[in-house]
Amino acid sequence: MNTKELVLRIAARADCTQAQARLVLKALGEELEAALAEGEEVRLAGLGTFSQSWTEPRLVRGIGQGRRRLLDGHYRLRFRPAGALKAAVRSRSESLLKEPAHQDAWRMADTLLADLAAYGPLRSLKLDDADLSDEQVREKLALLAGADWAAAVQTYERRVPADVREACDHLVLAARQRFRS
Repeated sequence: MNTKELVLRIAARADCTQAQARLVLKALGEELEAALAEGEEVRLAGLGTFSQSWTEPRLVRGIGQGRRRLLDGHYRLRFRPAGALKAAVRSRSESLLKEPAHQDAWRMADTLLADLAAYGPLRSLKLDDADLSDEQVREKLALLAGADWAAAVQTYERRVPADVREACDHLVLAARQRFRS
C-alpha cells in the first residue's frame, strides 16, 4: 500500500474527504518527527511506540585500504509494534508446529536426517536454493542417500500419523533447516 491508497482508506473509514485524511496523515508525520527530534517517546494506541536508542561509537576496518576508522555514535529510530498489530501479522501464519503431534513428527524427521548426515553422504549437503520445491528436495535427498533415504522415509511414514504427514512435510522442513548453510 502506498500513501495514496492509505489516504483513500482513511477517508473512507473516517467518513471525511481525501484532503482531510491527507492533512491528518501529514500532521501525524510532522508531529512524530518533531517529538523524536526532541528525544520524546511517542506511543500510539493500537499501533505501537516510536522511540530512539543510542548506538555507541565503534571501530571498523575500511574495505579499500584496510585502515581502522572510528564511526560516530548516533541515535537510531526504534519502533515496537503494539500487541494487536503483531497479532494481525502473526494471524497470516499457519500454527501447525504448535501442536504436539507436529513437534513429535518434526523431531522424528530431524533425528532421521541427523543419522543420515552423520553416517552417510548427506554430510556435505547444502540446500541453499530456496526455489527448490518440496519434491525437488526429496529427489535430491533420494539421489544422495539412496536406500538409506528410502529406509528413513519408511520409518517416518510408519511412525507419524497420516493426517500429520498430509498437513506438513516434516522431512523436507527438517532437511531445509539442517542443510542450509
